[in-house]
Amino acid sequence: MDWVKCTIARKDPIITLKENGKVFRLINENRIEVNEIKVDNCLICDNRQRCDYILDYPIDEQGYVLLIELKGNDVPHAIEQLKATLSHTKSKYSKYCKYCFIISSKWPRMSTTKQKIKKDFKRLGALFDQKNNVFEFKVSAF
Repeated sequence: MDWVKCTIARKDPIITLKENGKVFRLINENRIEVNEIKVDNCLICDNRQRCDYILDYPIDEQGYVLLIELKGNDVPHAIEQLKATLSHTKSKYSKYCKYCFIISSKWPRMSTTKQKIKKDFKRLGALFDQKNNVFEFKVSAF
């Protein structure tokens, strides 16, 4: 995995990631340096499952990593992509606080509830959330 090739350091007040009409915005009012990492077809180019983006940054000597999947309707697949990326990046982000986000067209009617999914991610050492179409997250939201 070529982290350098796939990483852009940004200090924008709003960092926007877009794909297929889905949008994730990181509100970065203090303009701290955030690493934007393109995972899909850059960091991971083989047939392994992976999410679309990773954002990582430090605050007060603590590292934070956000794994982001911009998805249409296949939320179960997005969940698997996030879990796989957590596994692929486990050693690099072992001491980071981890957050996983899905931005999808809609939350499907499936037997698995959002609460169960949150518990599954918590067992993996990460927090999880999902929104439809647009997700805004503040750097100071911890």
